[in-house]
Amino acid sequence: MNILDMDSSAGEQLLPLAPRLVNGAAKEPIPSDRSESDTTRIILHLKQKHAEADAAGLSSPELGAFQNLIISLVAEADNPKAVIAYVAALLVGGS
Repeated sequence: MNILDMDSSAGEQLLPLAPRLVNGAAKEPIPSDRSESDTTRIILHLKQKHAEADAAGLSSPELGAFQNLIISLVAEADNPKAVIAYVAALLVGGS
């Protein structure tokens, strides 16, 4: 199953989007409905898979830190699918 194919109707809250610097000034990101939906679905999937890894005894502080980093990158992204694709490419040795 592909992370981008997941469909979730769970009501978990998104992590707050962080303002980005644009020409030296902080600018709040304004995600589209589609981007917000993708963000929610991807974050919920990441959290589910992390919980499954924890339940299987595979948890570690490093894995938790990595999980939090990926979630924050997805939450702040204008295009969360592109972030996941880029991270996946890095993990398998692509660029």
